[in-house]
Amino acid sequence: MTARRILPLVPLLLLAACKTQLNAGLTERQANEETALLLRNGIPASRDTDPKTGTLTVWVEQSRFADAVDLLRVHGLPKQHFDSIADVFKGNGLVVSPTEDRARMVYALDEELSSGIALSGGSPGAWRRLGA
Repeated sequence: MTARRILPLVPLLLLAACKTQLNAGLTERQANEETALLLRNGIPASRDTDPKTGTLTVWVEQSRFADAVDLLRVHGLPKQHFDSIADVFKGNGLVVSPTEDRARMVYALDEELSSGIALSGGSPGAWRRLGA
């Protein structure tokens, strides 16, 4: 008789424990920042590594997904990635045209400037980077 009362509750318990993917393709640092912030604010979170890509995924309980998204948004996570000049000008050994070379340089400088502005938030290091 007790089993008949408990059996209907099993699907509810399983549903309550469901986790949903919050963010994927993260670096270890990004995943650590997100997980730590969520845990500090009482939102159960975990992370795991994708064996194929080596990137990480942060998981939260489905019932707390909206809270987690709001919390990360307020804290500006995950931070936007900007390519550096070194990322754009990888030494691939191929001969490039002057037009392509110029386009790559303009793109790289734009990324460096965007990164500096995003970091500025009152940081003296960011202003030195911008040359101010």
